[in-house]
Amino acid sequence: MFKKINEIISIILLSFGDLFFYNEDILQSIYEDFCDKKLMKIYKKIKNEYIFNNYDEINLILQKVYPFIFEKTKIMKEEDFYNYYFLILNKLSKSFYSVRDGNIIYKYWGTVEDIEIFGLYDEGNKIEIFRKISKRISMDLLLINNIIQNEQYDIYSLNDYYSYITLGDLQLDNVLNKGLSENHIHANASFNFTVLWQILMYNNIEKCKINNILISESTNHLFEENLYIFIQFNKLIRNLILFFLKYNNHNNILDYYNNTELNSVVNYVLDKMDIEKLTVNDENIILDNIERMNSYYDITNDNEFNDLTFKLFMKYRGVKTYGENIFLFESLKYIKKTDDFIFKKIFMLYIRIKNEFYRNVAFSNEINGLENFQHFFSNSTSILNLLKLSDKDYFKLMIRTLFQDKYIKKIELRFSLSNTKEKQMKFIKDFMNAYKEVIDEDYLVNKELLDYPRLGLIFHLIKEKDPYPNEKCWISFNKENEKTYHNLAYGSLQKKYIKQISNLIKIRNEIPQLSYFILGIDAANLENNTPIDVFAPVFQYSRDSTKDKRIELDRNGNLINIKSLYFTFHAGEDFRHIISGLRRIDEVINHCKFHSGDRIGHGTALGINIEKWGSENPVVIMPRIEHLNNLLWIWNLYSSFEYSNTQIILYLEKEIYKTSKEIYSNNIGITTSMLYENYINSFKALDNDYLDENLKIKNNTDISEVGKLEFCSKINDSSQVWTLERLNFAKHCRCFLEKMNEAIYVSVKNIDLEIINDMQKIILKEIANKGIVIEVNPTSNTNIGAIDTIFENQAFVINKIDNNDYSNVIMTINSDDPMIFNTTLSNEYAYLYYALIKKGYSKENILLWIDKIRVSSMETSFIDNKLTNQQYYEYIVDIIKYFD
Repeated sequence: MFKKINEIISIILLSFGDLFFYNEDILQSIYEDFCDKKLMKIYKKIKNEYIFNNYDEINLILQKVYPFIFEKTKIMKEEDFYNYYFLILNKLSKSFYSVRDGNIIYKYWGTVEDIEIFGLYDEGNKIEIFRKISKRISMDLLLINNIIQNEQYDIYSLNDYYSYITLGDLQLDNVLNKGLSENHIHANASFNFTVLWQILMYNNIEKCKINNILISESTNHLFEENLYIFIQFNKLIRNLILFFLKYNNHNNILDYYNNTELNSVVNYVLDKMDIEKLTVNDENIILDNIERMNSYYDITNDNEFNDLTFKLFMKYRGVKTYGENIFLFESLKYIKKTDDFIFKKIFMLYIRIKNEFYRNVAFSNEINGLENFQHFFSNSTSILNLLKLSDKDYFKLMIRTLFQDKYIKKIELRFSLSNTKEKQMKFIKDFMNAYKEVIDEDYLVNKELLDYPRLGLIFHLIKEKDPYPNEKCWISFNKENEKTYHNLAYGSLQKKYIKQISNLIKIRNEIPQLSYFILGIDAANLENNTPIDVFAPVFQYSRDSTKDKRIELDRNGNLINIKSLYFTFHAGEDFRHIISGLRRIDEVINHCKFHSGDRIGHGTALGINIEKWGSENPVVIMPRIEHLNNLLWIWNLYSSFEYSNTQIILYLEKEIYKTSKEIYSNNIGITTSMLYENYINSFKALDNDYLDENLKIKNNTDISEVGKLEFCSKINDSSQVWTLERLNFAKHCRCFLEKMNEAIYVSVKNIDLEIINDMQKIILKEIANKGIVIEVNPTSNTNIGAIDTIFENQAFVINKIDNNDYSNVIMTINSDDPMIFNTTLSNEYAYLYYALIKKGYSKENILLWIDKIRVSSMETSFIDNKLTNQQYYEYIVDIIKYFD
């Protein structure tokens, strides 16, 4: 549905969305000398982002958006092109933004500009158009330009605006204002793009660290090759503009600087606007020019988290916003009231470089999957690490950024676990101190504690690949020697996870109040990295009723009720085959000791349109063992429930026989039941008693006799009879792991689609009956999972607004990674709200559904509901005292 709108957006953003005009204005060049060769540059650019049917449709969109390049109805100068680009900017700003109750809001209703720019798309599609544009450019430009175009607004319209605005209408706003709970957010990605950009613009960042930022394939090659130079060049442009806006006296920017000692600086910038001229040789020149300007205006470069904007425009220090927003406001205000073409040209280059960078830290392209997401996550978090802040100050910046969403009452932040108890203790100490200082500075007024958002911590284990997937030998394993765990498949990883969790539980038990802040554990990262069976013993270890304490005395002699440790787990998010995603969800629930109220992160596989997925994936490639486990899992469900289908069971058993024979060379002694039991045994700890007993036998037996006792990799008898014990050991033998991990093609036939449909229903019913909660992350699920638009989100499948079969699953709405996905929690609700309006539901039913999900999110949060704000605060104080 949105294929055409993708093309329209690409063409509309040609002028300021990135560095496409890097050495010449292509549109101006086409106007001056129309030819197919120049048009091909535009075709190639759009092809890098979206597939289109033919050149004719692109030509027609170009003609619609930029009619002058074809019609030539008047003679156009260079400044006329820039005036036209700002005209497009004005139309986009007017199309998307308005004001309500003194706040800037998303203009959800249709406008004349919508039809003029995007065509005859109905109002229901507008939110998806907005979302797609926000994936391509930093939207602060459009919002602030809207303020400038509406002359009744002034700088104070930016008060309390940082990076996001309210997308909901008045009715949704009233619902969300009751309070939201953020139950799934990765802490290091909880900032926003403007914070990242400001770090780069007013800090002296080491060249080697900036050049470590990964650049996407669609990025301008010059930008990729000279990233550090471009960042510094844009910093020079920004400073040049800021000093001019502060000190000019009714001159244009060129005349102003030509009357100062800095004339060579502005001329240098103008010369390098053809960015093909920017090379590594310019590095020192740029840095010297920045220093010259600072010295000329007597600005001390203190390298602090303190924007030059606020140093120059002191009168704006009372405005609660970012310095970058004030910079944009002052620049666009100047553009509106003057015809300073050179200024427009310099400012537009700044915007193009900024948006080029934006596309490398915000999830801006159409390639799905967690591997692609990790590229953006790595970039965003690495930039934050460039800021020379203490851990405590880093956490304060994080917390204050999160608290900008005025609706939020609870936030569960997800962090990785440290490898040692000492590092984990320091982390907790710094975080709790930061949290208390934010409360004291922002919510403690005249010794009265105002209502403040509550924070909790979820620590996740990182899913990793086994570093030596095929180099295993169970015979070389010795339970008493930790170094030999690597001889078992994922053995060293499982041992590492147990240690990390053990350290966390020890800390939690030492400080009773911490149970109200260290709330749960999770497993995250690439889903295909680590099978669920590696984590099952870890989660089982974490929830041991024989070790759990109910009440504990704190150091002051007070009795503290110990809050239980809860579970959540990323599963069914990113998968090769839908069955793999569904199986993993089921494995987590049934083998990781999940109880009512525990949560599954994402669970996208639960709501994917099966027919569409099947048509797009007629063949799937996956490791052979993954395919076999899928078959065995399905076989058991069909054999155990009322869904029994003789034809399907025969089909499964035939596939199981074929696949297992490819792994084990022969099937002598193997039955489907035995293979399934072997699959279930995988969820036991790798150093379980059975393995230990067989190793004792092995260690006391001559190696030549081992084969008579149990399977051994050194005896490869093709006629051997397989037993359950031998199948168990084969999982840790290089001779068979190679076949297990070999990639195979698996066709998706009609019978497979029928199976997937049944499995989806079975797992949805299981989740609904057991009270397991699904953490839905609308934007993330659309960008990472196999979902094309917000209208297809799995939320509408797993918790139907008009449910008649009472099979709804409890779910929460979350933002996941706001920095990468350019979103907030309240906007995630808004996306679903407008999607339901598009689907034709009544406002009354939609608002009731939204409020139901909002309440579910609040009630299924692991953060305690029973403590008062004062008690919660006192627990924070007590924890900090423990560390002093």
